[in-house]
Order: sequence, then C-alpha cells, then structure tokens
Amino acid sequence: MTPEIARAYSSPFEAFDEDWHAGWTRQLRGRQLNAFLEHWRPLLQRHAPGVAPALSEMAAAMFSADGADAAEAARLTELAAHPFCNLQALRDEEARQPDLLLSRALQCALHWSAHRPGREFHLRLSRPLTLGFTGYALPPAVAYRVSGDAKRLEILLDTAAHAQRGCAFERAEEGWRSVTGPARKLPAVALGETGPDIVLRPLPRSLLSPDLEVVPPGPGCAATLGRAVALIARHSPAYHRWIARLLRVVSPLRLEPGKFNSETYSMLNGALYMTLHPDPLRCAETLVHEVSHDYLHQLAAMGPLSDSSLGETFHSPARGVPRPTLGILKAHHAFVNVLIFYYRLIMAGVEVHRELARNVSELEDWRAQMEDSLDRARALTALGQALWRPLAQRADQFRALAGRDASAHCA
Repeated sequence: MTPEIARAYSSPFEAFDEDWHAGWTRQLRGRQLNAFLEHWRPLLQRHAPGVAPALSEMAAAMFSADGADAAEAARLTELAAHPFCNLQALRDEEARQPDLLLSRALQCALHWSAHRPGREFHLRLSRPLTLGFTGYALPPAVAYRVSGDAKRLEILLDTAAHAQRGCAFERAEEGWRSVTGPARKLPAVALGETGPDIVLRPLPRSLLSPDLEVVPPGPGCAATLGRAVALIARHSPAYHRWIARLLRVVSPLRLEPGKFNSETYSMLNGALYMTLHPDPLRCAETLVHEVSHDYLHQLAAMGPLSDSSLGETFHSPARGVPRPTLGILKAHHAFVNVLIFYYRLIMAGVEVHRELARNVSELEDWRAQMEDSLDRARALTALGQALWRPLAQRADQFRALAGRDASAHCA
C-alpha cells in the first residue's frame, strides 16, 4: 500500500481515486463474507437453506467485479457500501445467540436477491427479529421466505403471533419500493447527486443483551439530521462529499439531558451511532468527526498504521489519559478534520458559539499536543505518517485563510 493512498484518506481536500476505493471496498466485503461463511456455514445450512449459496455468490461477485461492465460494477459498489455487508465481527460467544448471526446473513441475502433475483431461500428463527430492506423496516418475524425476479421481490413472513404476512417490492427507477404489505418506510436524508440517501434505522450493537441506548428514529430525527447535512453542504461541499461517500445508516442514540454520544466501529463501515442533538452545528461536527473515523478504519484494513508491539503510549489531551500511538493518530485525524471544518465555517462568516461546540482554541491546543506526540512516535508506519502529516499541512493552510486569531471568531 502506497503513502499516496493514505494521503487520500487524510482529508477531503486530497485527490481521491474513486475507482480504486470502490474496488478496494468490494474486495474487503468479499473477504468479510468469506470469513463469515468459513465460521458459520453449518449454522446457515441447518437454519437458512439457500442463504449460504447466496452469500457465496455475493462474495465471488465482489472479487470479480473489476471485470464487470460499468453498470454492474456500480451496483456492486453500492451494495458493498452498506453496513449490512459487514459480517467480520465474529466472536465465540455469538454462538450462544445464533439468531442475530442468522439475521445478519439474511440481511445480506435479502439485498443480494434484489441485485441477483430469481432465487428462493428461507430462514426460521427461535424468536422474532426485525430486518431492514432498501430503506424499509419489515415487521418482526420468526420466519422469512424470499422469492422473486428482476422486477418484483416477495417476502413472506411468519410473525411472532404466527400470522403470515406478505411484503412485495417492485423495482423502480430510484430503486426498490414497497407495493403491498406492512413494510414501513424508514426516515432518510437525501444527498442529491452527491450520494445515496442516509437512512435512519436502529442497529443493535450488542448481541448478548438489549441495547437500551439505541432507539427507533423519532418523527423529527430526519429533519434534525437534514439540517446538519445542509449546513455542511452549504459551507463546505468537500466535507459533504466526504460524508456522502461512506455514510449509509445513522442509528439514533437516546437523547438524555447533558449527554451527547457518538460512535463508529471498524467492523461496521458505513454506519454511525449518534445522539441527534437539536443544534445542527453539533450534529454537523459529529458527522465530520465520526466519518473521519470510518476513513481511518478503511485505511487500517489496507495495512497497519502503527506497530502495537512497541507498547508506545502518549498523553491524550482529549481523554486525559495515556493512549497507544494508534489512539493518538485516530484522535488527531478526527479532531483536526473537525478543526478544518470550523475554519471553513469561519471563512464563510458563520458564528461558532463556544457553548454549542468545542471551541477552536481548544482544538488548536489539542492539535499541537497530538502532533508533538506523533512527531516523536516510533511506532507509526509509513501509512500512519502519510495520514497525519498531509492533514497537518492542510490545517495550517486553512488556519492561515481563516485568520490566525480564528478562535476569536467564536463568540
């Protein structure tokens, strides 16, 4: 892996090879699907006839997509970008709750059947689970039977009350749409020509206990997220494209007074967990921060960013505790991209209130401390170096453009 690739993942102001990125993402998804099948094929064969072959086909298509025509490669690229494809998080204890593993497999197979129709498969679970399909939520069910062709997909469900319900979808120009049955359209934020919609849907993070912080999207969630996305698009189109390239699902976290949380996971690219704060600036900052993590996660899948065997640690100004070199690199990548986003707002004449967001002065202080650590780090690989140094240079450029007293603009 070359440093030029790492530089492209440092900020949205670097040259980005879209075709290379799309091909890499497909390869990553293919490997993850094969890893899943390697561990859980007997479980799938026992409980989900037809699902394992569908996933095998999907993995093979991801690996061979570079030889496909442009339209086919584009469809596979979009399929690979959705977080339902990420099945790499395999832990021994998951075997104690196979239903959630099976639901992951069916989630993948559902979308694959929409891409490669004409196959039938079914799945039975010991308890009802809710799945999503192309921006819709299906009702909780204990069994699914899927069939269809290139224009119509039918899903027959056995609900928790042992009543059969049928959902039918038809292909339209903009994708699949529900025509009959109880499928519920999920709220979404449109990105226009920049990218596919961002769908709001709950994605449980825990497989062994209820995830009480993850909540269904409320009636105002899409509008709240939409205002943040519009703010980014208006004042920094580069960060709007940066977000649209990767983000597919936002899973709302419970809104509690005085708490504002957000998370991304290396095993679930394309999904973001966040409290949807009513202030659009705070939500916009979170989108920039967390999607930056997603870029780092993808880069880390290409090659190591640091050598953890050295046991090197540095003080983290963000957490106030020692952190490994990779943790400092990850924090620097996210917070400095947020800092540049603030510089862009200041250049556009937007007032950044201290009580609503981390102030620029604090971020500049954190940046100085983290870059001192990264400059002294022995554990960073060439990829790690090529991630943070171009970002630091971009931050210097935008600081100069925004004014060296940029923090004074925060009223």
